[in-house]
Amino acid sequence: MSSNIYAALSETEFDRRLTPERLRTMQIIQGALMASMASILFIIAVLFTTTPASDAADAETVSTLSLIVTLLSLSCILASVIVPKRLVDASRRTASPDDDLYAKAVTVMQTSMLLRMAILEGAGMFGLAVCIIAVTGGLAQTEPVWLLNALPAVIMLSAGALTFPTRTSLALRFVREFRES
Repeated sequence: MSSNIYAALSETEFDRRLTPERLRTMQIIQGALMASMASILFIIAVLFTTTPASDAADAETVSTLSLIVTLLSLSCILASVIVPKRLVDASRRTASPDDDLYAKAVTVMQTSMLLRMAILEGAGMFGLAVCIIAVTGGLAQTEPVWLLNALPAVIMLSAGALTFPTRTSLALRFVREFRES
């Protein structure tokens, strides 16, 4: 018997068992997370263009916060790769022939997607908060380098776009993460 209980499962059956409702739920959740981040980026862009340059924001404070954004972002990017993979691995280890393996795979895929996006969202939101401080204080208008704090949000949006759940992408993930591993 194969050590991977998912290896014998069919990609066609996975696609058939992935209900439109479940797929739509995954798409709505990921889309909503991305839309909130994009909305805040838009607000920052508007604030940047409408707030006059000044030195009202304390550059030292923004600098310290930027360092925290960098460290948090690196940690979150690493965690967004490791944590979902561990979840899939745990699911594969604990699966039994009595389980509905297709349903379990979809549930694990949805949970891992949520975890990945939530982890990246945390770093993104913190970076955007620092951007708002720099922009509303006029510091970003005189030194646009402070806008680099928005990079974690851009990374989250990119990851969301690249991993957006579609029937095809989920079927490929099913094969890659469950059947072939």
